[in-house]
Amino acid sequence: MTYRTWMVGDAVVVELDRPEETVPRRITPLAFAQRFTDAEAIAIDIASRAETQEGAEIRRYLQKVTLAPSVDLDGDNVRQGVSALEELGLLAKGRAAEIMDTPAQPSELA
Repeated sequence: MTYRTWMVGDAVVVELDRPEETVPRRITPLAFAQRFTDAEAIAIDIASRAETQEGAEIRRYLQKVTLAPSVDLDGDNVRQGVSALEELGLLAKGRAAEIMDTPAQPSELA
Protein backbone atom coordinates (compact mmCIF):
# COMPACT_ATOMS: atom_id res chain seq x y z
CA MET A 1 0.00 0.00 0.00
CA THR A 2 1.27 3.47 -0.80
CA TYR A 3 0.25 6.78 0.63
CA ARG A 4 0.98 10.49 0.48
CA THR A 5 1.18 12.91 3.36
CA TRP A 6 1.13 16.67 3.57
CA MET A 7 0.57 19.31 6.14
CA VAL A 8 -2.50 21.51 6.41
CA GLY A 9 -1.74 24.01 9.13
CA ASP A 10 -0.73 21.92 12.15
CA ALA A 11 -2.49 18.77 10.89
CA VAL A 12 -0.93 15.93 8.92
CA VAL A 13 -3.14 14.69 6.11
CA VAL A 14 -2.61 11.11 4.94
CA GLU A 15 -4.10 9.92 1.65
CA LEU A 16 -4.00 6.19 0.93
CA ASP A 17 -3.77 4.94 -2.63
CA ARG A 18 -6.46 2.46 -3.49
CA PRO A 19 -5.21 -0.79 -4.95
CA GLU A 20 -6.07 -1.22 -8.58
CA GLU A 21 -9.32 -3.15 -8.92
CA THR A 22 -9.06 -6.33 -10.88
CA VAL A 23 -11.78 -7.09 -13.38
CA PRO A 24 -13.15 -10.62 -12.99
CA ARG A 25 -12.34 -12.78 -16.00
CA ARG A 26 -13.88 -16.11 -14.93
CA ILE A 27 -17.18 -16.84 -16.61
CA THR A 28 -19.55 -19.80 -16.59
CA PRO A 29 -19.19 -22.49 -19.27
CA LEU A 30 -22.64 -21.48 -20.59
CA ALA A 31 -21.55 -17.84 -20.88
CA PHE A 32 -18.42 -18.99 -22.73
CA ALA A 33 -20.50 -21.08 -25.14
CA GLN A 34 -22.78 -18.10 -25.76
CA ARG A 35 -19.82 -16.04 -26.96
CA PHE A 36 -19.83 -18.19 -30.11
CA THR A 37 -22.43 -17.62 -32.80
CA ASP A 38 -24.78 -20.50 -33.61
CA ALA A 39 -23.02 -20.95 -36.97
CA GLU A 40 -19.61 -21.13 -35.23
CA ALA A 41 -20.87 -23.59 -32.62
CA ILE A 42 -22.38 -25.81 -35.33
CA ALA A 43 -19.17 -25.75 -37.39
CA ILE A 44 -17.15 -26.67 -34.27
CA ASP A 45 -19.60 -29.47 -33.43
CA ILE A 46 -19.43 -30.92 -36.94
CA ALA A 47 -15.61 -30.72 -36.97
CA SER A 48 -15.43 -32.41 -33.56
CA ARG A 49 -17.27 -35.45 -34.92
CA ALA A 50 -14.52 -36.28 -37.40
CA GLU A 51 -12.71 -39.54 -36.66
CA THR A 52 -9.34 -37.82 -36.96
CA GLN A 53 -6.68 -36.51 -34.63
CA GLU A 54 -8.02 -33.01 -35.21
CA GLY A 55 -11.57 -34.09 -34.35
CA ALA A 56 -10.34 -35.80 -31.17
CA GLU A 57 -8.41 -32.67 -30.14
CA ILE A 58 -11.51 -30.52 -30.61
CA ARG A 59 -13.62 -32.99 -28.59
CA ARG A 60 -11.04 -32.99 -25.80
CA TYR A 61 -10.93 -29.19 -25.69
CA LEU A 62 -14.72 -28.95 -25.60
CA GLN A 63 -14.83 -31.54 -22.82
CA LYS A 64 -12.39 -29.54 -20.69
CA VAL A 65 -14.35 -26.31 -21.17
CA THR A 66 -17.74 -27.93 -20.60
CA LEU A 67 -16.75 -29.76 -17.42
CA ALA A 68 -14.90 -26.84 -15.84
CA PRO A 69 -16.73 -25.00 -13.04
CA SER A 70 -15.65 -21.76 -14.72
CA VAL A 71 -13.74 -20.59 -17.78
CA ASP A 72 -10.78 -18.28 -17.17
CA LEU A 73 -10.61 -15.88 -20.09
CA ASP A 74 -6.99 -15.18 -19.15
CA GLY A 75 -6.07 -18.87 -19.06
CA ASP A 76 -3.44 -19.93 -21.57
CA ASN A 77 -5.22 -23.21 -22.36
CA VAL A 78 -8.49 -21.45 -23.10
CA ARG A 79 -6.86 -18.81 -25.27
CA GLN A 80 -4.81 -21.41 -27.17
CA GLY A 81 -7.90 -23.52 -27.76
CA VAL A 82 -9.94 -20.66 -29.17
CA SER A 83 -6.98 -19.56 -31.31
CA ALA A 84 -6.67 -23.12 -32.64
CA LEU A 85 -10.35 -23.06 -33.64
CA GLU A 86 -9.64 -19.89 -35.60
CA GLU A 87 -6.54 -21.40 -37.21
CA LEU A 88 -8.62 -24.41 -38.30
CA GLY A 89 -11.00 -22.04 -40.06
CA LEU A 90 -13.87 -22.77 -37.69
CA LEU A 91 -13.88 -19.12 -36.61
CA ALA A 92 -13.43 -16.08 -38.84
CA LYS A 93 -10.13 -14.24 -38.60
CA GLY A 94 -10.16 -12.00 -35.53
CA ARG A 95 -13.01 -13.82 -33.78
CA ALA A 96 -10.72 -15.57 -31.29
CA ALA A 97 -9.53 -12.22 -29.96
CA GLU A 98 -13.09 -10.91 -29.87
CA ILE A 99 -14.31 -13.96 -27.93
CA MET A 100 -11.43 -13.86 -25.47
CA ASP A 101 -10.98 -10.12 -25.02
CA THR A 102 -14.58 -8.96 -24.67
CA PRO A 103 -14.94 -7.89 -21.01
CA ALA A 104 -16.92 -10.27 -18.85
CA GLN A 105 -20.42 -9.02 -18.18
CA PRO A 106 -21.94 -9.37 -14.68
CA SER A 107 -24.40 -11.99 -15.97
CA GLU A 108 -21.50 -14.12 -17.30
CA LEU A 109 -19.46 -14.28 -14.10
CA ALA A 110 -18.90 -17.62 -12.46
